[in-house]
Parts: sequence; structure tokens; C-alpha cells
Amino acid sequence: MPADLVGQFKVLLDHSPADLSALNRVIADLIGQGSRREAIRCARSLRRHNLDNTDSIKAELVNLLSVSKESRAKALFSRYQDDPRLAESFRWMFERYLNRSRLVDDVTQSIQATRRALVAVIRRTRQRSTYLQALSGFSDYILVSNSNRLQFSDEDKAVLKSLEKPLFIYQNIGNPLILPIRGSLYNSQAREVVIGGFKNLYTATGELFFQPWTTPQFFGALTRVNPKFIATWQELLSEPVRRINQPHPIYELEENLLIDAFYPLTLFSTNGINQRRLCTNGWIALCLFDAITHATSPSARLWSAGFSMSPSYVFESCDALYFHDYPFEKTGLELRIAEGSLTSIGSTKSDIPEASTAGHLDQAGIKSEKLVDFKKRTGQWPKL
Repeated sequence: MPADLVGQFKVLLDHSPADLSALNRVIADLIGQGSRREAIRCARSLRRHNLDNTDSIKAELVNLLSVSKESRAKALFSRYQDDPRLAESFRWMFERYLNRSRLVDDVTQSIQATRRALVAVIRRTRQRSTYLQALSGFSDYILVSNSNRLQFSDEDKAVLKSLEKPLFIYQNIGNPLILPIRGSLYNSQAREVVIGGFKNLYTATGELFFQPWTTPQFFGALTRVNPKFIATWQELLSEPVRRINQPHPIYELEENLLIDAFYPLTLFSTNGINQRRLCTNGWIALCLFDAITHATSPSARLWSAGFSMSPSYVFESCDALYFHDYPFEKTGLELRIAEGSLTSIGSTKSDIPEASTAGHLDQAGIKSEKLVDFKKRTGQWPKL
């Protein structure tokens, strides 16, 4: 219970010298329970006792955003924006997140330029692209996020069931917590596809993480391969992955480089080496299916289920993933919804922390290792 943890925090705070690790653990436990306001009060107590530290500062800032106290978060951040206890990447991301209004013009231009380029390419190549032909002609395209907080009301389920010919689009691991309730979301015309990077779509033994509802309803996997991994994919992994996942089609996505070309140029540093931030899989999927609707089915609707780029997702679930421009993408979501080209459906439990991919798989009881994690652990790609 939150009261028990708050009491424990007060006892620890009275100890001298203070055990900062123990105090921070209590704050983390409060966040894990969804008790964000209590976590804010505890972090503030540390600050007032001159015991603020990297973890407590970040906890207070992120939780203020999570409970919609953006003006307070902005005021507090002004105290710490030059504080070396906060990593430069965190300060950059947090400041950009707070000031998303400055990004509106750039995001608008990016969306429009990406749409124009993709529509032209899709119209020119659709007749010779098996997957573009298969993905065209739907009445509705529903992009399903991997949020462990995603839930659908009875009204949401009724809306989805009523759609004439819907395509459900999953990402990477395919939100395994949502998969068991697909029967309450799908009608007989529903179809599904999964899109993601090859390192995250497949297990270390080559199987898709995503489990299709039925084989006839599944159009296959759109596999994204970054240029530096093309040789690895084609020489070591492509053929066995296709064999292992038969009869499900495995396609190599061809449009991701074009989408990435219109993404903003911002840099992050790892080991002293500057690298360009890349778009997330969600941004790629959103741009691709937005363009498919404009090129092939102008009356079709695009839906977002659980995509929010919430403070918890950006600063808790993806704490170390600073190679994406989350504030830019959140602004894009907000603009698409405002202009009516994207409709939100479903909701996310705002107080509960977003799980990492590993945490999400664990919640779903899935023990399989990701392809990329095998590579990190062993230093080599698996022999499939």
C-alpha cells in the first residue's frame, strides 16, 4: 500500500546518514504501484533535505509530467537544466519534450513531405509489390501499440467489430497482452500484419514473436533491415527465418529509407561518437499506412490504439533509447489527430508505468529471447 511505503520512506529519511539507495527504491516502488503523487512528494522531500540525486530528480520531473503538472515540471527543470547529475541526453530530451510547440512547423513539413513522396512511390510500385497490393483496399487501418497499459472499453470493442474491412497492424513483439482478446475486437473481415525491425520481430531461434489469430487472416511480417545489416540479414538470416515461419510470408520493407530521409537531423553521442537519431518503428508504420490510405483508399480511416509517447514511455520504458526523437514524434501524433487524419481508440492507464519490451514479455509469460539480445549476449548471430 502507498501509505506503508510513505511511512517506510519517512523512517529512512530520519536515519543519519541517509541511505539514498533505499530511499530511491521506495520512490521506485511507489511509481511501480502507480502512486505517482506520493512519489513526487517523497522526491520533493529529498530535495528539501538537500538529498536530491540523479534518480530522485528524474523521478520528480517525470512524475510531474505524468500527472499533467507540466508548468511545475518546467519550473523545476529550470533548476536542473545545467546540472551534470542529469545526463546530457536526458536534459536534451526533457527540454525538447517540454517545448514541443516549437516543433510544430518542422513536424508539419515532415509529415507533408513524407506523405507526398511515399504516395508517389506507392502509386508507381504497387503493381509489382506483393505486400503493397495485399495491404491496399481496406476500409480501416488500426495501428496497435505495444503499450502494456492499453485497454479497450466495450464501446471501443463494438466500434472495431463494426468496421467494414479492418487491417490490424502490430509492431515488433505484437503486444502479447492484447492478443488473447482479439476475438472481442475482430469481425470475420478482419486481417492482421506485423511490422518491425528484424532484430526485434524474431526470437533467437528465428520464430516471429507475434502469434497470428489464424493463418488465413495473417498477411505476414514486414521486416525492416537497416542498411548496415543488409548483408547479415541476406547472408545469414533471411532464408532460415522464412523457412522457420512457413507458411507465413516474410517481406523486406522497402520504404523505410524514404521515411527516414524526412526525419529531423539531430545527434546523440555514444562512446564519444556522434550518431543520427532514427525514427521509431511506430513512426515508420504510421507514415507507411498513412501513405497507403492516401494512395490507394482515400476514404479509408487510420486509427491509433495506444500510441501516445507518454512521459512514462519516453523516460521510463525507453530511458536509455536516446537514438529516437520522441518529442518530434509525439508532436506528429498530436498534429495528425488534430487534423483528423488519425483517430485514437482505446485508452492507456495513465498512472501505471510503461513496461520495457523485456518487462512486457515477462508480463505475458513469454520467455523467448530476442534476436538482438542473443547477439548482445553472445557477440554473434544465431545459427538458425
